[in-house]
Amino acid sequence: MTSELWWANMGNYNQATFAVQMVSMAVGMLLSVLMGVFPGEKSGTALKAFLAFNFSWTGIVFFIIMGEFAIPQKVLQGGVFLLIGGLLFYDIFKKNISFKIPSRNELGGIKRIVFFVSLMIVFCYPFIGFASGREFPHIILFGLLPCSSTAFALTLLSAARVKKNKLLFILLLIWAIPFPPLVQVPQYGVYEDLIMFFIGIYGLFIFVSNWKAERNVYRNIQKH
Repeated sequence: MTSELWWANMGNYNQATFAVQMVSMAVGMLLSVLMGVFPGEKSGTALKAFLAFNFSWTGIVFFIIMGEFAIPQKVLQGGVFLLIGGLLFYDIFKKNISFKIPSRNELGGIKRIVFFVSLMIVFCYPFIGFASGREFPHIILFGLLPCSSTAFALTLLSAARVKKNKLLFILLLIWAIPFPPLVQVPQYGVYEDLIMFFIGIYGLFIFVSNWKAERNVYRNIQKH
C-alpha cells in the first residue's frame, strides 16, 4: 500500500469513528487511574473488558470492514486482533493475568518508573503526530487503533502478574517489534509508532525474564 493510500485509509477511519475513539480514550485513561486508586480484581477485570473490546473492534472495523487492504491482509491482521480480543475476554474468567502497578522493589524500582513513563507516552500518541506536522484526521489517536492499543496493552501486561497465557504476550510482541522499523516509519512516516516499538522491546525483556523464572521453578520442582 502506498503512503498516500495508507493515510487516506487512516483519515477515513478517524473521521468515521472519531466520537467512539474519544470515548475509548477517556475510558482508557479513567480505568488506568482506577487501577492505581482501587487496585484489585474489579479494576483489572474492567481493564480486560476494555482491552478485549478495543482489540475486537480494531480487528472487525479497522481491518475487515473499513480497511483498504488486500483480502489476505484483512483476514490475517483482523484475525490476529480478534484473537487477542478473545484471549483477553477469556482471561476475565480464567484470571491468569492480574493487572497491577509495579512496586518500588521490582527491579530496583525501574519497573515502576518504566510503567508510568510508558503509560504517559502512550497517551501522547496524537501529540507526536501534531508535532510531526500532520493534522486531523491524519493523526494516530489513542484507542481503537492497532498500534496505540498494542502499546497500551503491552504496558499493562509488562507490569502484570501473568500465569501461562504466553500466546497473548507473543501476539502483541509480534505486532510491536518488527513493524515500526520495517514498515510504519520508513514507508509511512508514522514516527509515533516508535513508542510501541520501544515498549515492545521492554516487553520482550520482561517476557523472557518471566519465562526463564518459570523454567527455573519447574526445574527445581523436578529435582525435588
